[in-house]
Amino acid sequence: MADSPSKDGSFPEIHCSGILDEILFRDPPNAIQQAESKNGVTKLVEIVTFADGSKLAIHAQVPLPPMADMTPSEVFSIKLSGEKSQKSDEGIGEANSLARQSMAVRLMARISHLLDGIPEVSKIKCPACKGQKLCILCGGTGCTQCNDTGACKECGGRGYVLND
Repeated sequence: MADSPSKDGSFPEIHCSGILDEILFRDPPNAIQQAESKNGVTKLVEIVTFADGSKLAIHAQVPLPPMADMTPSEVFSIKLSGEKSQKSDEGIGEANSLARQSMAVRLMARISHLLDGIPEVSKIKCPACKGQKLCILCGGTGCTQCNDTGACKECGGRGYVLND
């Protein structure tokens, strides 16, 4: 049975006793910072794969407020060519900020924070892609070798492999 929170609302620490009590991969590595907003909802997903083969998926979904009520702001970006650009975010920044205040996302952040205390299996940069995460044949555009994903086949697009 799972531990229940104490009277102050905090959960006890997670104790890791063996080599299989480690995190193998977290996808994406910083789920709380990465949000996808479309079709009227903001979604955050984190999948944690442990060294023993078990997986934990954390998913938060928050309805977007009406975009007409959001304040657009200017977003600066740098294209792959090095060219700087500026465009309006159409209010999605404010909508994501509001979504992060929801109970579902705050609880997801607490669970993710608990997982930060679990050690990760040691990894090294992928020798094939040198940590770039891209297929070495097509450079990320997609080809038959990478099944048109653009991701490195050796590391699965993570940039790191297990340190043997």
